[in-house]
Amino acid sequence: MNKYITMNKFWIPVAALIAVFLLSLILFLFNGNKYERRVLFFPDDMNREIKGETRYLPVYESETENITLVVKELLLGPEYILYDNAVPRKTRLNTLILKGDKLYLDFSIDIAVTDSDSFLHFDDIMNLIKKTVMFNFKHIHTVNITVDGQIPESSFYNGRPEK
Repeated sequence: MNKYITMNKFWIPVAALIAVFLLSLILFLFNGNKYERRVLFFPDDMNREIKGETRYLPVYESETENITLVVKELLLGPEYILYDNAVPRKTRLNTLILKGDKLYLDFSIDIAVTDSDSFLHFDDIMNLIKKTVMFNFKHIHTVNITVDGQIPESSFYNGRPEK
């Protein structure tokens, strides 16, 4: 009888542990969390070419959230140590608006202030952002980028008119 009680004390926790593991596995496989392969483009430190870095990012219901995630991942920088940042480190995404096949991105002024370590020119940074977005989201045909609400290299403010 004592041997039977000792065996039950062993098998009850083992059975409970297996049941919890199986329940966790089933919930993990069928809970709907999906990840999609995204390619982010960064400059290579060694040969100064643009290289793609693959990341698996969660998929949200809103296309705007998916694009925001890709852009913010690009702002964070590469995982691979031999790649350089695509944009200056302090750059923030102010606004993202998606209207049909047109995307409007507004960044902080930090994007226009290039680091001394970076070999990318401002136009190269803009093209890199556009390339990353349009590669991952094929339905986007136009990416309009502004810096603190202003179109880069345009005469936004001409001064006061003469009285």
